[in-house]
Amino acid sequence: MTGDVLGLYQQIILDHYRNPRNLRPLVDGARHAEGHNPLCGDRITVYVRLSDDGHLLADASFEGDGCAICIASASLMTEIVRGKTVAEIDRLAQGVHDLVTAAADAPVDDRDGLMALAGVRGIRVNFAHAGPTDPAIARARLHAAFERVKNRNWHVQLYGTLPAIAALKDLVVDSPVPVVMDHFGGAQAALGVKQPGFADVV
Repeated sequence: MTGDVLGLYQQIILDHYRNPRNLRPLVDGARHAEGHNPLCGDRITVYVRLSDDGHLLADASFEGDGCAICIASASLMTEIVRGKTVAEIDRLAQGVHDLVTAAADAPVDDRDGLMALAGVRGIRVNFAHAGPTDPAIARARLHAAFERVKNRNWHVQLYGTLPAIAALKDLVVDSPVPVVMDHFGGAQAALGVKQPGFADVV
């Protein structure tokens, strides 16, 4: 994937995060499922309503809180599945799985507009809740993550407290792959760039 194309898909992700589609609950016979990631705090409820004959997904929506990838993915999903049959949705789910697990240069069938998700292929390294306290182990884990994805054109999503990330700054700066900082392990949003330790990671 070229840089220009990847940039376009990243713009799509940002647009769906800033202006999420179908961000509303459904009532009157709608079914719903809840998802919660206790490691990062993402919490989403997805609602669906089938057509009267039960063959089509008549409507889909979501509500909740999460990071940019979480919100954008839910927004994209509800846009794509509306009006499709259950069989078509099953095929789409398999297509998403194939897309995010395939090698970066593998051919992808984009008839369903799934390539917007290609810009989010990567792995998360969590130092916030389950990460090692030994700096040497943390560095080894991050280096291993870089090695794992560098030939796939994926990114590494780094999730941790600001001090933990700051201690890894030299590895991040010299990373062979893009690094995405996620949540900063519960940083106080009201402090913005005045967050303690923020200057150490930019």
